[in-house]
Amino acid sequence: MLKQVLVTGSCGLIGSAMRRALGAAGFAVRGFDVAASRPGDRGDVRDRKPVREAVAPCVGVLHLAAVSRVLWGERRPEECWTTNVEGTRNVLEAAAASRHRPWVVVASSREVYGQVDTQPVAEDAPRRPVNVYGRSKAAAEDLTRAA
Repeated sequence: MLKQVLVTGSCGLIGSAMRRALGAAGFAVRGFDVAASRPGDRGDVRDRKPVREAVAPCVGVLHLAAVSRVLWGERRPEECWTTNVEGTRNVLEAAAASRHRPWVVVASSREVYGQVDTQPVAEDAPRRPVNVYGRSKAAAEDLTRAA
């Protein structure tokens, strides 16, 4: 039996590539995305119950679902926060509640560091987000560390 991995944000650029790569590596991959056309892959990380159901059979979760652009976050700050922070909380809580205790990888962003003097930015640089998107990704990082 193939080990199942959930990819949230599975219709995005990275998500669709990761679905292919994980499938090629021998995993049974399930997508989870508000933009999915297949009913079994359609889901919103802000909805706790479907997230728990999707995570339950999995050995791993690659959490990429997000409002993923600074401009989109500024235009729709509440949606950005609920998707990026509360959606991450739902994924982490679902993983903790699962009997399989899946591994979870949460994608973040360089935006958590704000305006920097040098690039590339070191991961241990101070976080100073300057926009809704960056603050939401920093909060999602904090939730992930706490989990």
